[in-house]
Order: sequence, then structure tokens, then C-alpha cells
Amino acid sequence: MKIIKKIDVNEFPEWSSWPQMLLGLGIWKNASRTVGKIEQEYNIEKYGQCLAQFGKGNHSIEEIRAYYDSAIQKKECISLGSSLVIVGGRDFLRTYEKLIVDSVLPEIKDGDAVVELGAGFGYNLHLLSKISKKNVEYLGGEYSRNAVTLAAKVFEGRANISVEHFNFYDEDYAILKKIDRPIVLFTAHAIEQIPDISNMFKVLSKYRKKIRSVVHLEPLYSTDKSTLLGLMRQRYAEVNDYSRNLLPLLEKTSGIKITSVKRDVMGGSPLNPTSVIKWHYR
Repeated sequence: MKIIKKIDVNEFPEWSSWPQMLLGLGIWKNASRTVGKIEQEYNIEKYGQCLAQFGKGNHSIEEIRAYYDSAIQKKECISLGSSLVIVGGRDFLRTYEKLIVDSVLPEIKDGDAVVELGAGFGYNLHLLSKISKKNVEYLGGEYSRNAVTLAAKVFEGRANISVEHFNFYDEDYAILKKIDRPIVLFTAHAIEQIPDISNMFKVLSKYRKKIRSVVHLEPLYSTDKSTLLGLMRQRYAEVNDYSRNLLPLLEKTSGIKITSVKRDVMGGSPLNPTSVIKWHYR
């Protein structure tokens, strides 16, 4: 990824309205990240519009992905660790996709089932399937029924990729129950939508003998109170009601071994950067 230039945090308001809103100088109403909000924002708006585009003749997964990301600008302010940099928007997306592949692919072995929870219409599964030539089954669980419908259309004829309806809040995960292969499970900016993710760990423990490894590409609640960027990240998570207990739950849940934590690797939104966490059951 080519960095056009590095900027100071004082220049950040030129690229984002969030500093003003976090200071109460812009119009913003604190969010409550309920199932109803997810239904409206993702099922009806984002994936509903993507499904409509498919109906207009945009049939390839690349075309649908391009439409989903159509708001990306030619130049974007992103974060790399604690640095703010200006890069090409499409250049960032390619680098982010590479981060997903590089994080999940090493965990995959021949004969595995790769499961993404919060998979959208399955684009990340598609990325992995293009590179891994092993005998692997790719399954996605997704709350948005429009995304599930879209996936069925996009992957028609692809026997090794499927997406089905799934809800993080359910008491059981049917998608995991039916799998008889070792499972590599991952999430990518899906857990962030769940303010308290403790139910997921409760349910996953039922399948601990099946799950070989887990990878989260998710924002982690900022504990950095020594920098302005760290404080803004903390407040951003709070006003958007994003997940704030992923890492604390991992650290205190009995039987879980965390193997790697890479904080704030990169962020298309500098206030909501992707961290990479890997763990498995002991």
C-alpha cells in the first residue's frame, strides 16, 4: 500500500467530521446498537441495495463488492497503528483484504471447514477460496436475510461456499452443529456490532471439540488514555455502542488460550481500527 503522506492528529478534522461530533460540535445522536438497528442499517439498506443491484445485472461478486464499497474515496485518511496516513481508497481495500487472507489462511488445513460469523454475502470466504486449493468447505453465518439471498445467487453452482441465516444472540448456532470437520472460525468487523459478546463465548463452548482455531479481525476497545487518538477511539466506540468486551472476555474465559494479539493494525476508519486476535480452546 502506497502512503501518499502522513498527517498529524490536528489535521484529522480535515478528513473526518468525527472529531467535531465527539466534541459535541456537530449533529450526532448516540446510537443504541440493537437488533432493530442492524436490521435497518444492514439488511434493509446496505444488503437490500446490493440485492437490487444484482437484479439490475451486476452479477459477479466483484461487481457487488464494488457497489458495496462505492462510498470509498480516491484518497482516504486511514490509521496504521497510532499513525494517520493518506492513501488511495482502493489501495487500502486491497491491503485490508490481504490482511484477512494473511491472518486466516495459515490456520486452514486440508479437510477443514472455514466458518465466518457475520459473513455478509460471503466475499471474505470467496477471497480465501480463490487462494486455498485444499479440500475445504466455506460456510458463512449472517443475520441479514437479504445478504443470505444475495449469496445464494452469487455462489450458485459453487458447492464449497454457502451462507445461511445466523444470529449472534441465538442460544445455539445451527451452522456449527451440522459440521463434522475441524472448524477454523473467524470474524471480520462483525463482533463490533454486538455491545456485549458474552453470549457468543457461551455458545461456542458447546462446540469446543470441533473448533481448532479462531481468528478475530475486529476493533478492540481503546485503553490508551495518554493520547488524543486513543481517547477519541474510546469515545467513538461508546457513542456508536460498539463492542467493548471482546478481549476482556477472552482473557477471563476458562479454557481459552490466546496465541496472538496485534492491536490497531489498520483502520479504514482511524477511530475504529482492525486488530487481529487469535485463540483456541485448551
